[in-house]
Amino acid sequence: MTSTIVAVEYTDFALNSHDRHVSFLPLSHIFERVIYLSLFAVGASICYFGGDVLKIKEDWALFKPTIIAIVPRLLTRIYATVKGLFDQATGLKKSLISNALSSKLSALHSSGST
Repeated sequence: MTSTIVAVEYTDFALNSHDRHVSFLPLSHIFERVIYLSLFAVGASICYFGGDVLKIKEDWALFKPTIIAIVPRLLTRIYATVKGLFDQATGLKKSLISNALSSKLSALHSSGST
């Protein structure tokens, strides 16, 4: 665990005392423990979500985190929600979404940059 935390310091991922993290993973989750200890090491803030995963969006809006430690399961839920909203769009909104996505993907594939 210590070596992982030290390794974070040698990446481009620079944590500082102004960072804020919304904790929603259980502390027994090894990923959450590494995040906690890394944030404690630099004096960053940790906020705790209200307990309802379905309302985590409201917690993020309230705390305005700069760091979000997220796991694939939650990313899949977010993706499904956003994709569902995109699929429901019609008319001009649908056209704008399609053009924006194709432009972004084209730039990503050609330059590797987002």
